[in-house]
Amino acid sequence: MWYTKGFNPHAKIVFSTPLSVGAQSICEMVDIRIDRDMPCDVIKDLLNQEVTEELRILDVYLPSAKFSDIAWATYEIELHEEGLTDRCNEICAITKESELLAIKKTKSGEKEINILPLIRNFSLDVNNSDQSVLLKLMLSIGSENYLNPELLLAVLKQRLGILSSPEAWYSIMRTATFLEDGITEFR
Repeated sequence: MWYTKGFNPHAKIVFSTPLSVGAQSICEMVDIRIDRDMPCDVIKDLLNQEVTEELRILDVYLPSAKFSDIAWATYEIELHEEGLTDRCNEICAITKESELLAIKKTKSGEKEINILPLIRNFSLDVNNSDQSVLLKLMLSIGSENYLNPELLLAVLKQRLGILSSPEAWYSIMRTATFLEDGITEFR
């Protein structure tokens, strides 16, 4: 790897968009600089020799865009709670409203924002066998308009009272990242 110059050299490495604590992802990216020409497949093999069994490098390539060009991400959020599958119409109805207000913490304090423009796609699948609901979302993750999926869940919890029982749980999985058009996957 290429290291910065100076008294405390450090590796030149940049991670893509932030992921909430506890959330999972199948599309995390890291930008590294190396100090010599090397084929991408060799870099991938060398990196995979150094990571844990749970972490695998799936692909190495020369990027066609910068991390700052990432604007959207798709998520699958699995919700588990007794009786939740009977409330799917209520969950969907919230996304059809004219506003969906949430309190967002910013560097300058808290402010109320409408998060609906930050939701590009929203769909819901029901699994009656295990009483779970799968939300499939495309949320804004641009540097200026980042919608943390936890904030959306907080609004759903507050407005509908869902996920309030001690047995309730959920999982968040980021599945892909996209450029501003919401169609072109980031590479």
